[in-house]
Amino acid sequence: MNEKLTRDILLSLRELRKETQALLEEQSKTYHISTTQLFILDMLDKYPQSSLHEVAKLVNLSPSTTSEVVEKMVKAGYLKREQSQKNRRTLELSLTAAGKETLTNTYSDYIQDFAVLAELDESRLQAFYETQQAIIDLLKQRRLTSGEK
Repeated sequence: MNEKLTRDILLSLRELRKETQALLEEQSKTYHISTTQLFILDMLDKYPQSSLHEVAKLVNLSPSTTSEVVEKMVKAGYLKREQSQKNRRTLELSLTAAGKETLTNTYSDYIQDFAVLAELDESRLQAFYETQQAIIDLLKQRRLTSGEK
């Protein structure tokens, strides 16, 4: 592959990530939460009743950092801790109604910011998505076969 094209693609992806992250941070601030807190809400919505250790893995943070963030979220009323039915020594985290509402509202507003994508043809968007997923799959496969996990 052409080296210049590869660099251009990487820079473009970085710029896209920067712009989408800025929009997400803006929406998160509207609801008085950080993007890290939003990601934790999102992961617990997808994987309810996860342990602190599981959440840390899902959001790619250390257990101690995750613990600090989760503690703030419990105090703010976004999350609740309950003893696991399977293992009494484990606490499970789940969303409260306020946490679910904050997650829904933040992402709803965030998605509205992308209404400009309607200006692009749906087939171009689908092709972009499929290409991006193929790149992700190739990079994951390369990382796994090189021994890194």
